[in-house]
Amino acid sequence: MATKKVDEQPDQALTSPSTSASKSNSSRSLVAPLSYDGEAFFAAQKKSLCSVVFVHFWGGTKSSVRRHIQFVNDLGFDAYAFQLIAYSIPPSSSPISPNGRFGVKHVYADQITRILNEVPGRKIIYAFSNPGASAIEAIAQRNAVDISGLILDSGPANDLSQSYDRLLESGYGVHSRAKRWLLVKTTTAFWSPKFHRDIRTDLQKFPKNFPVLSLQGWQDEITPPGDIEENFILAPQLNRQRHVLAKAGHLTGIKDDPTQYKQFVREFLTDFMD
Repeated sequence: MATKKVDEQPDQALTSPSTSASKSNSSRSLVAPLSYDGEAFFAAQKKSLCSVVFVHFWGGTKSSVRRHIQFVNDLGFDAYAFQLIAYSIPPSSSPISPNGRFGVKHVYADQITRILNEVPGRKIIYAFSNPGASAIEAIAQRNAVDISGLILDSGPANDLSQSYDRLLESGYGVHSRAKRWLLVKTTTAFWSPKFHRDIRTDLQKFPKNFPVLSLQGWQDEITPPGDIEENFILAPQLNRQRHVLAKAGHLTGIKDDPTQYKQFVREFLTDFMD
């Protein structure tokens, strides 16, 4: 089955840094080229020393989070977005990370790590759905040394098998239980041999009072709020804010409940403004 975007319809093309940044910020366009088709999107009026690095959802593209990039730009944050390697369901080739680890989750974590190494200064990661698990892994690997905070939208799932089963049925239209069972078994094995059992261990490595914003959709059938919460049971040291959006489904918060969604993100990011 070919990779397909299931969570949102593609947004219009992102504005290029040269047209989105003011002349006073033109010197920031001298950032070295980023890997994985990465791009910088500069705020017209920069109000924070932190930049926001976006990690799009499975089956999406960096253009899929255009609304979110524009929103943080408007708040005064420079933003960076890149393209996760696209895989089919199940993957047609063995996903091996540059560090030799097997699994799409770890390939994505290494991609994120490389981008974090290339983006200067302190960063806030803004991740969507199950690739949020890869963002958590990348932060844990670097001991959050240059990461100031984490925003998680609609994920990650704790029960990976159930999450993929619901994704296949509601997102990809696979209604045969037998076919879903087979795809779930193969896809989750390719995602990570540990499934998502390592999320709790990674979160325990985060420093005390590390800021996390978890945005969850009350109507989310793919990663329900209760399932997301299971990830954080063993990480009480986090300074975590959790908001469940009544009108939102999977990844639809900024579209279906924009007032609440933007309020929570704005309040979280205010702490990082100069």
